[in-house]
Amino acid sequence: MSIPAHFSALLLSVTFSSFLLASPANKIFEQTFATAIVLSDNDAISIGIANFNPDTLLNPNENDLSEDDSIALRNELDIYNLPYTFVLDKQNEEWSDKVMLRLTYIKQESNNEFLGDIREVPDSNIDKIYSLYSAYSHYIPVANKLKLRLRLGAYIMHYKNKHHYNSAFSNNLKPFVDGVIYNTIAIAAIIEPNAKLTYTQETNWGKWQLASDLNYFVGKVYSGSKSSIGAVPDGWRINNGVKLHFDLNSSALHAESIYLNFKRIDMHGDMTDPLQTNHYYEMGVGLLLDTHKFTNLAKNIGIGLNINKGTSLSGGSIVIYFNEF
Repeated sequence: MSIPAHFSALLLSVTFSSFLLASPANKIFEQTFATAIVLSDNDAISIGIANFNPDTLLNPNENDLSEDDSIALRNELDIYNLPYTFVLDKQNEEWSDKVMLRLTYIKQESNNEFLGDIREVPDSNIDKIYSLYSAYSHYIPVANKLKLRLRLGAYIMHYKNKHHYNSAFSNNLKPFVDGVIYNTIAIAAIIEPNAKLTYTQETNWGKWQLASDLNYFVGKVYSGSKSSIGAVPDGWRINNGVKLHFDLNSSALHAESIYLNFKRIDMHGDMTDPLQTNHYYEMGVGLLLDTHKFTNLAKNIGIGLNINKGTSLSGGSIVIYFNEF
C-alpha cells in the first residue's frame, strides 16, 4: 500500500483515474472534513508522539508492511487540541451544565509520488485544517451511578492545501487538478448532536466506568474553492468502552493512579473510506496525576501508551492524557 500524501487524497484512498471518472470533486472535501472530526475527538481516536508498530514488540521477526505504512502515515500527521470547559454551577460541578470550547490544528506534510514517475522528484503537499468547536452539555440522572449527557456541538473548520508540482508528468496534469483537488481552500460549518450514557462504580481499589457515546454530525461547505462548494459532510459513530482507574497513592499532597481503557468505535458516513473500516478498536494504559488540588484547569493529567487496531492509522503511540477520567 502506498503512503498517500495529500490530506484529502490520503484520506480518500482512491486512484487519480477513479477520481476523474467517477468521484465528484466535493466528495473529497466531505471525506476530509468528516475524517478531521474523528481525528480531533480524543474519545474516537488518539494519535500521540513517538509512533510505533505494536506488533514488532510481540513478533519482532515479522515484518507487517501494511502496519508499517500505517505508522508512516501516523508520522505524517500533526494533531493539536486545546480544550477548555466552563462549569456553569461551581457548587455542583458533577451535574452542572457545561460549555466546552476546543481549538484543533491538523497538519499533514509529505511527498507525493501519486502524480509522477518514481524516478522523478515527487510532488510535495501540505494540508492544514483549523477547527473551532463549541458545545453545550446537559446532564440527567437516569439511575444510581447512571448518568446521561446530552450535548449539542458545532464546528467551524477551515481547510487549505498547498501542492507543488515537481515532475514533468504532474505539471502536465496541473491544468486539470489545480484549484480542483490541489491548491484549494474550503470552509465548512458542521453541527454535532451527542448523547452519552455512563455508569461509574467506586471500589476499594479505585473506580471503573462503562460508557456508550453516540455522535451524529452533518454540515456544509459554504465558502472556498469552486469544487468544494456544496459539499455536505455527514456521518455517525458509536463509542463503546470501559475505563479502569487503580489508585496508587492518595496522600494529601497528590494522588496517582494507573489508568486502563478499552473501546470499540463503530461508524458510518464519509469517514469510513478514508479510515478503511466501519469499526475499530483502541486500547490504552497510562499513569494519571490528580491535579484538581493545584489548578482548576484540569482534573488530571498523565502519560501513557495508546494502540489503535483496524484503521488506516493502526499503530501505537505515546499520548498525553488530559481530563481523561
